[in-house]
Amino acid sequence: MSSIFSVIVAIMVALTGLCGTLPEASKPVTVEAGITVEGDLSALAGAAGEQAGPAFSAVAELLSALTLRFAADPTTARLDVLLNGAAAANLAVKAEEDGWAMVSSLFPSTQLTVKNETVQSMMEGVEVNNPLASVDQEAIAAAIVGPVTQLIADIQATAGEPETGSWNVGGKDYTTKKAYNITTKELLEKILTTVQTVLKDENVAGLVSSMEGFDPASVEEALTSLKEQDEAELPVLSAAEYSNEAGDTCAEILLAKDEQSISLLIASAGKVTTVNLAVIDQLTLDLVVDEEARTLDLNGSFAYQGTALTFTGSVKKASDDNADFAFTVSVPAGEAPISLGVRGTVSAEAPVFEAAEGAKIVALEDMMKDEEAATAFSNEVQMGAFGLVGSIMQQFPGLAVLMNPGTGAAPVEEAPAEETPAEEAPAVEEAPAEEAPAEEAPAAEEAPAD
Repeated sequence: MSSIFSVIVAIMVALTGLCGTLPEASKPVTVEAGITVEGDLSALAGAAGEQAGPAFSAVAELLSALTLRFAADPTTARLDVLLNGAAAANLAVKAEEDGWAMVSSLFPSTQLTVKNETVQSMMEGVEVNNPLASVDQEAIAAAIVGPVTQLIADIQATAGEPETGSWNVGGKDYTTKKAYNITTKELLEKILTTVQTVLKDENVAGLVSSMEGFDPASVEEALTSLKEQDEAELPVLSAAEYSNEAGDTCAEILLAKDEQSISLLIASAGKVTTVNLAVIDQLTLDLVVDEEARTLDLNGSFAYQGTALTFTGSVKKASDDNADFAFTVSVPAGEAPISLGVRGTVSAEAPVFEAAEGAKIVALEDMMKDEEAATAFSNEVQMGAFGLVGSIMQQFPGLAVLMNPGTGAAPVEEAPAEETPAEEAPAVEEAPAEEAPAEEAPAAEEAPAD
């Protein structure tokens, strides 16, 4: 099978898998996301070389204009690519009685159909549907909730008697404190033992067995190693709960060793929950969730190899079915940071499956047996792809230089110089000069006159 067919089927399987993650009774889901690029790219371009300047600018311009829209319900899925708000390309699939149908702006003259058996054979056993679809989700939830509830109860049982006083934690005043008398080793043992209990459940074990890269035996090995470890080698754990007369509460956890620490603070005041996390001066995270305002705000930083990355995020729900979101990462570069972000919306808009007028319904199984039809379809897809690339190049001329570094402004400017010989062509036409002897001919006829 040609590479074009492989790509088409792979995209179809991905979109059908998106449908498979939604239960029959669920509402449609549409996610529209655009990329934002802010800041001066000259610093990065300078580091990569002078010739990289136009390339960085061209990529940034394209990313800023790009928007992707994913839409799915239990039977239909659609992907739209937009540039500056205008449709550039689309793909859509729809479930049929024994397979799937697919339409796209890349092959508008054809509505492609594929049987389920064909898709399964092409994927060679790769499972693309939701892994939870084949298991008893309620049984798994019950297997997890029971042991976790017991874990929380065991930790709470280590709490001492409440103390009355005055404490300021996270910038808020509290009047009651309850400390927990538990070591790091004891806490880790309780957590690993709980994980072991959950993994022994038949339903959970079945789910875990389908996950590559995870060996349940590693939990037992970690627990055995922990029991043999000296408590003095582990960080010192301190944990406490605080409260006040207004009903505000706060939980503080601190792990410290050798002047390095990990701290976690979870505070609740009314319908506002705040989470603050700091990990050894490498990661900071501040999260605020306001249930009444239906908002979530995130701010943080991450240090990597001497570079501090900062990130922000926000979610604002307008209703149960509609929300706006944004996420941004900023990197120091030169005098000003460069920010890359994703902004978009989530809604309950249903996906649209619509074939172009006059499109022929063609089964992939039949096309694979008809070389002429397969070639015609491949040519149609290639023409659609070339048309898309041409449209992009027309809107973003800088990409042409990036994709064809051998061609640049200089060679193009030399083209007029090559026309100089063509302009000299009239000078070569000295034929009129040769007519001079012809004009002298009458003079030659004067000889008889002598």
